Amino acid sequence: MDLRIAARKSDLARLQAYQVGDLLEKKGVSVDYYFRSSLGDQNQEDPLWKMPEKGVFTEDFREGLINGDWDMVVHSWKDLPVDIGEGTEIVATLPRADVRDLFLIKKSHFSKIQTSKKLTVFSSSPRRIYNLTPFFKKFLPFAVDEVMFENVRGNINTRIKKMLESEDVDGLIVAKAAIDRMLSAQRDEFSQSQREIRAALKDCEFQVLPLSENPTAAAQGALAVEISEKRSDLKNLLSQINCQKTWDSVCLERQILKSHGGGCHQKIGVSHLVRDFGEITYLRGETEEGVILNKTSFSLDVESLEKPFIGTLDLYRSQDIHYQRPSESQAHFVAKSRAIPENETYRDQVVWAAGLKTWEKLAQRGHWVHGCSESLGEREDFRLSVIRPHSQWAKWTHSGGEAGESEFLVKTYELLPQKNDLRFLKDYKEFFWTSGSQFELCVKEVPEIAGARHFCGPGHTFTRVSKVLKDMGINKPPQILPHYEYWLELAKK
Repeated sequence: MDLRIAARKSDLARLQAYQVGDLLEKKGVSVDYYFRSSLGDQNQEDPLWKMPEKGVFTEDFREGLINGDWDMVVHSWKDLPVDIGEGTEIVATLPRADVRDLFLIKKSHFSKIQTSKKLTVFSSSPRRIYNLTPFFKKFLPFAVDEVMFENVRGNINTRIKKMLESEDVDGLIVAKAAIDRMLSAQRDEFSQSQREIRAALKDCEFQVLPLSENPTAAAQGALAVEISEKRSDLKNLLSQINCQKTWDSVCLERQILKSHGGGCHQKIGVSHLVRDFGEITYLRGETEEGVILNKTSFSLDVESLEKPFIGTLDLYRSQDIHYQRPSESQAHFVAKSRAIPENETYRDQVVWAAGLKTWEKLAQRGHWVHGCSESLGEREDFRLSVIRPHSQWAKWTHSGGEAGESEFLVKTYELLPQKNDLRFLKDYKEFFWTSGSQFELCVKEVPEIAGARHFCGPGHTFTRVSKVLKDMGINKPPQILPHYEYWLELAKK
């Protein structure tokens, strides 16, 4: 069978078409490629949300499918309108790349930003402008009073070049999937683009922007294979390369976006994650009617809470201890901001926080943080191996902390139990535990609470709480929730 695949002419679009074609060739299919400019490529001046055409990067390929000029078109799925129209259909996608946005900022502009307290960023997306204006004021290691966004168009390398050459613009926001795909390409035709991106990464610091603060465009990081509705002969073939997990997530995101009007002009981000402990959907933005959206949904149903404990427990005082600083680690995972002594610095090394609170506190102390696990546990894949390869992680924590795979444990403080009368805890029936040591101490002092309903985040806390319960003869593990704030919402209801 001979197939013709069409796509846009940009490096990224060609690369994505090759990814589909390579898989089809493994099925014994011969593939030819047709690359051309779209309406969106021809207009490089207007921001996308101002352009009147529906599907500015995709619509003019549909006629070729319907007329039989080519057999399929490979798109970035986020570029497709939520209603693609009659005559064609999406029938397959590949495993999704990293969903998140990537923020690049010129190192040479740090002192300028610190002096002016102003940050200027290239991005044309209303969604990014809405969600990231407050984010940058809290999560950078220097005070920023004003965040400004400038329109930018062009392919990845063009936008990076414009950012580097501009005296007024400090940074750029791009889809991380685009950078990862370009740097991972194996074909020689992408070598020059790869060298340019690598050079830019050396001149810039980066942040992988958290989905809870900045959910991305619906379907970001996913590819879409479009065919004519009449080509039933292709559906079975393409089903063999389809990733159903990605398909389901993307369709859910697009349905949510459609329920609020749809389109790249919207200030709405939505991202759906599937993990072994459940599914999480982040929704954030503002509709055209002015309705504020800020919701995290979790797939596991929680039965109504009868008497949840939502207070704070002052169980420990912390005390610094002598520690061994890792000499070879190029990346640092910080479990709590308290774990980083005041005199520590990390020049040209990755710093990754366990959650947003840790990130914010480290930023307030002047540390550049490259991203965080959003309290989803240390098993969460950081997905940094492409943009910042490194050999070993150091985990900064307390004396009772546990190391994960390929981690060097740096214990900088110890937790000393304080005398507390915890007997009041037996009056409560549901608890959320933020650490395994917290649970272990409480259940030791008040064994009656072991039979209560327990909740916690994923990761080491879940492992430790489960072990303690099992040692006490209770084989029901705690129920996982995405973070403590989610628990508070449930408890207050």
